[in-house]
Amino acid sequence: MAGAGFKMDLSQLHKMVGGGSPVQLNQALCEELGEMLASSSRQRFKDEQGPDGEDWKKSRRAQEEGGQTLSDDGILKNSIGYEASDSMAIVGTNDIRAAIHNYGGVIKPKSGGKLAFNIGGRTVFTDKVTMPKRQFIGISEEDKEEAKDIIQNDMHRRFGLK
Repeated sequence: MAGAGFKMDLSQLHKMVGGGSPVQLNQALCEELGEMLASSSRQRFKDEQGPDGEDWKKSRRAQEEGGQTLSDDGILKNSIGYEASDSMAIVGTNDIRAAIHNYGGVIKPKSGGKLAFNIGGRTVFTDKVTMPKRQFIGISEEDKEEAKDIIQNDMHRRFGLK
């Protein structure tokens, strides 16, 4: 996934469930964790809030036209997915716009000319645009708690643990 993403380090899961022996990973567990984390990332578009609980800066389009930031067409949100194996879950998107929105940064023209944007029906030219960080990919404290519950439920199902 080229846009933005993260790999959940599942080798340390035993620490999340209170120590003890390492969690025995399997495809089904990694799939469930991947789906939960991808769903949580998509929910951030509705909440307009990063995994750290910080509200996103409202976009100019959302301010002028109404609606939600980063949700004009839903393509970025709907591009978030996951890949899972028997030992890992990777959550992310291959949307080329993801990194600049998730991490923030400065956009400059490739050729050294000007950037052109259509804002409010008129074309605006500028040397650069500073994009604020609007993180949607990441793990929140709530995600960690839900992952812990998923892992414990998996252990109960497979090993009859209480």
